[in-house]
Amino acid sequence: MLLHRQSRLLARALPRAVFAVGNFDGLHRGHRAAIDYARGVAREAGRALVLLTFEPHPRRIFAPEGVPFRLTPFGEKVYVARRLGVDGVLALRFSRRFADIGAEEFARENLKGELDPAAVIIGENFRFGRDRAGDAEVLRGAGLDVRVFPSLCEGGEVISASLVRERLLDGQPGAAAELLGREFHIAGHIRRGDGRGARELGCPTANIDLHPWLIRPAFGIYAVRLAFGDDSERWFGGVASLGVNPMFPLEEPRLEVHLFGRWGDLVGRGVRVFLVKKIRDEGKFDSVHALKEQIQHDISVAKSILN
Repeated sequence: MLLHRQSRLLARALPRAVFAVGNFDGLHRGHRAAIDYARGVAREAGRALVLLTFEPHPRRIFAPEGVPFRLTPFGEKVYVARRLGVDGVLALRFSRRFADIGAEEFARENLKGELDPAAVIIGENFRFGRDRAGDAEVLRGAGLDVRVFPSLCEGGEVISASLVRERLLDGQPGAAAELLGREFHIAGHIRRGDGRGARELGCPTANIDLHPWLIRPAFGIYAVRLAFGDDSERWFGGVASLGVNPMFPLEEPRLEVHLFGRWGDLVGRGVRVFLVKKIRDEGKFDSVHALKEQIQHDISVAKSILN
């Protein structure tokens, strides 16, 4: 899969591709349905399929003080897109200057002029350009073959990134997974902690800092699967604490994973941690002994969930 930040380079590598256009945060089932449709259009035309997306996410530019919200930071968006089998990703750099480009100008010069796509697929709510004035008719006015893919609905609700976020904030990773079509995961590198888990609690943990723009699912204890690197097919079970650890308070939220079995030093390893089910909320205990007993119970519950 090709990844480019510049339109001309992508157009040179994959001429007259079919472009699915959108933010694609989460690459949930609604996005996947649109991508599957775009893949059919691309195959019929004998062309490559490219995801055209925008980075950073517009909310980061227009609401920089807002709470972390991303379901898929850029690296994870590319990771999921690769697994969906697209031929390329074009990530246009989003800025206030970019947002001020008129819709007609963007359609005529950036899309038609630089990319000359065989077809463009957008969602029915997709808008672009200054004041979000651009829509399918603006794209057609620039001479583009535009296909509008309807939103995917289930149970009376539109499958959307916002709905996935709601489920995660409610501590329902299973419900979020139903919308995503995959388990929600947190990616990062294991860093060295203070060693308290192994030293005082008899429960060594792999410590992972959270991406600054990644959504914070409901804090608590989760049954999780952990995979190393890009190999999500081979996973290892564990129990994780997500949050600020009221017993030994942290300055910033962190994911601390205890993997079942014996492990050596994992510091520096890249991992993806898949949230399976929330077991309980975070809590402060009367003593370290009480916490240790609770941890053993959590481990037992997590094993029963994963088995």
